Amino acid sequence: MQEYQGNSTTSLSNFIGPIKKGNVILIVGNPGAGKTIIASKLSLDEIVNNGGSVLYLNMSEVKKDYFKNLKILGVDFEKLENENKFYYIEGITLVNKDSVYELLNQILSYSEKYNVSMVVIDSVTPIFQAFGNEVEVRELIHNFFYRLSKLSNKTLILTEEIPYGEEKFGYGVEEFIVDVIIQLKVLNVKGRIVRVMEIKKFRGSDISIGDIPFRIKSGELISLLYFKTHNQKSSDTIYKVGLGDATFAFYKGTQNLIMVDPKIDREGLIFLGIYGALLGNPFLQSGKEKTIIRVISSDIDKFKKKLNECLNSMSLGKDVIENIMNNIYVLGMDLDIFSLNDYFDVINEQEENIKPAIIIDLTLDLAYNLLGDQQLFNMLQLNLINKRSSNSITGLYIVNGKYKDIYSFPLVSLYDNIAYVKHYKNSGILVKPVKMEYRLFTLESFVINKEMVGKCEL
Repeated sequence: MQEYQGNSTTSLSNFIGPIKKGNVILIVGNPGAGKTIIASKLSLDEIVNNGGSVLYLNMSEVKKDYFKNLKILGVDFEKLENENKFYYIEGITLVNKDSVYELLNQILSYSEKYNVSMVVIDSVTPIFQAFGNEVEVRELIHNFFYRLSKLSNKTLILTEEIPYGEEKFGYGVEEFIVDVIIQLKVLNVKGRIVRVMEIKKFRGSDISIGDIPFRIKSGELISLLYFKTHNQKSSDTIYKVGLGDATFAFYKGTQNLIMVDPKIDREGLIFLGIYGALLGNPFLQSGKEKTIIRVISSDIDKFKKKLNECLNSMSLGKDVIENIMNNIYVLGMDLDIFSLNDYFDVINEQEENIKPAIIIDLTLDLAYNLLGDQQLFNMLQLNLINKRSSNSITGLYIVNGKYKDIYSFPLVSLYDNIAYVKHYKNSGILVKPVKMEYRLFTLESFVINKEMVGKCEL
């Protein structure tokens, strides 16, 4: 059974595209929203992707602490400084307008001396506050920032604080002068911190997405979870699941919702399905197709043990079982510590690196109930469904609920096939098809008896 390690590739630059030289980008948000991280990410992209260099003014954090905090997130800016690609200025206390002009002239001098391609001021809030009225702030933006960005053809990144409880930022003049505005928000969703960004303005771009969830993470600094358009693909491959006299099938790449009565052990149902799939599709016994089985972290050891017992009870041979186990990834999701963004970002990361053919998920309903903001959850799950379909990845979503709950489940109309499973007398389980997009088996209910499936039983 495989262990998993890897990194995601979702990035800010992939989403917003190239930033034009001379543009002024304003990043606004409450304290702790991630402004410094976003500014640092844009700096890193400028150095790594564009071969540029960056002058970074931080008004609140000394260089030693900044380097330490970013290194914890997997980025060594001190190394970039030693390579003359990153220059850091520690902000001074601004007591009056003269000290502001002194600081700004220092920035101009350093930016020309080191010939940097990007300048970051994190943050402009104390600079603006030293002036105190809209007219002076407007003059400052026009005279200094215009000279630094437009005339010198340098990209300028500014961050600005939004006090808690307020919607408006700054003096209301910044948004008319800058080229790009990125607003960061911190939401409390069911007791978990969820960060989102909104591209409020992007001159020369047609970006029109509202709130975009993102996650601060090691190695990448941030990972965006935004909706992407995927080209839908069709597949002629059919998976068959044979359980005694009962056989049902579905196309590869379909997304299948299976709602299970809470009295039934969902994990046991998975073992039934694996048993039937291996019997119905001999090619799966080669272990060439990878399968992810996603469970709650606290259940992972018990699940792996039962899966081993189930496979070893089948007459497949040691080598065949080893091939199968080497291509089954049982992955745990810790919903006690995850936020909504964490949950979907980890899923994306796992699937990008493993590249499975089949995904069996036992966590979806629990994640929705524990973590979900309905609008954000639906957007992120819809993106996953479309992504899997377009890559011919078969999805099996095993959720708990009563029959009456089926049509209230999030995005229920988008699943290709839907079935309901419940106990049937004392002999086994009843499978009741609810929606069969491709009508691969009868819409009538059928019963699976325990004796049909040997030791891999419920």
